[in-house]
Amino acid sequence: SRVGEPGFPAYEREHVRRTGRVVAGPMVIELTSAIAVVWMVGGLLAWIGLTLVGVIWMSTWLWQVPAHRHLEARFDAAVHARLTRTNWLRAAAWTARSVIALALAAAFG
Repeated sequence: SRVGEPGFPAYEREHVRRTGRVVAGPMVIELTSAIAVVWMVGGLLAWIGLTLVGVIWMSTWLWQVPAHRHLEARFDAAVHARLTRTNWLRAAAWTARSVIALALAAAFG
């Protein structure tokens, strides 16, 4: 929101490019490991963890990616606000996954 409208599309494109490089690999590893934990360990916590990964991926593809694509073309205050607001769902899901991962590590580690 501090970049300003004229330079925002270029800023957003660079942001998406750089962020994608950092988060794509870990997200795939997270999905793969969540599936592996369900398969190898099982149990309610493992299934909840995998479900949370699904929530994160769905939120990413249904809300965050389309919002970023829109913002790459032009700044839109409503889309920017929605992007920020809907990202809280992913933050909450990742926080819950961290608690589950710690609980699983304590139980099986």
